Amino acid sequence: MSTFAIVKVSPSGRVGQMQFPFEHWLEINLWMTAPPGHRPHIQRALPFLDAEHREFLISGTTPEEWREIFGEDDE
Repeated sequence: MSTFAIVKVSPSGRVGQMQFPFEHWLEINLWMTAPPGHRPHIQRALPFLDAEHREFLISGTTPEEWREIFGEDDE
């Protein structure tokens, strides 16, 4: 499967990168470039992404940084 990288800066100032499936490039790009206030809920617009990838697109927080801040998931 081909992937592409997205690089973002988290609220803490860390630069993070995650890989996304190239087959969904258009949907991801449309969501990311939608004007503020006109973006559909990410769960509806990009249901094929897991929670870690959605959080990265929203905040720039990588799974590793999330665990450092909030600890391991208890579930």
